[in-house]
Amino acid sequence: MKNFHVLLAEIMPEKRSGYIEYITQTFNEAGNDWRTKELLAKNLGKYVTLFDSNIVYQEFLPMFFKFLEDRVARVSEAASTALAPILIKFTGDSIQQRAIIKIIKNNYYNGEKAIFKRRQLFVIMCSEVMNQSKELFEEHFKHDMLSLVSDRVLNVRICLARALRDHFKTINCTFMYDPFVNQAVKVMKQDKCQDVLDLVQEIASYQMASEESSNSSRASGTSDDNLTVASFMDTLNRSRRSSSSTVEGEISQMEESIVQKAGIEISKNTDAKQTKTA
Repeated sequence: MKNFHVLLAEIMPEKRSGYIEYITQTFNEAGNDWRTKELLAKNLGKYVTLFDSNIVYQEFLPMFFKFLEDRVARVSEAASTALAPILIKFTGDSIQQRAIIKIIKNNYYNGEKAIFKRRQLFVIMCSEVMNQSKELFEEHFKHDMLSLVSDRVLNVRICLARALRDHFKTINCTFMYDPFVNQAVKVMKQDKCQDVLDLVQEIASYQMASEESSNSSRASGTSDDNLTVASFMDTLNRSRRSSSSTVEGEISQMEESIVQKAGIEISKNTDAKQTKTA
């Protein structure tokens, strides 16, 4: 199964559905074999790109959520990278896309279920969206991901620092000149933990050298020279309110369907409060 996605890529799209059973059978028979599950989880994003949205919804989306719930960290972390291609696959279906985003936030960023291990997975998911879809990250994930600079759990901040460092090292580095991303990097350079500092010290924190930069600074009301965690969070929250996503609202039928298909306990509380203490 390691290179099964390579074989599938060589098969005509209309004939690929006949091979789905090999993937689902391997998944169903994996049991406690975490190595097999890790292999499937690593390739999940590749499978998503090779099949149509209906198959992704019916087969791979439930698999994705089950892998995220796996007790073996290597499995859940591998699966986290599949969120970006899944969301991109549903670009033409905003209701489906937003339902998935809402479930992710309610279980891995907000609420009682979002313990620090889940927030680490959330960072991994966000970082993949950040690298693969500027529009999705900007609209749905940027404020939430960057808010974790103030997370009380060190491992979450380390995970965030690593994600930002890796993004700045990419060829495109889409958010190199983003004011909020650069401010987040500067805040993390003030972190009291050396592990965080070691990760972000490689990042050259760029500022916009044009009128757009000064407009952004004026709009935020924050000077980078006096930037603190508290001032950054205040600026971030004000920006979040001014560009609030339409994801929030009543639980839709689509969300209910996703939860039922996943076959696991998933929080659907739209009013979940952020928990950053565990």
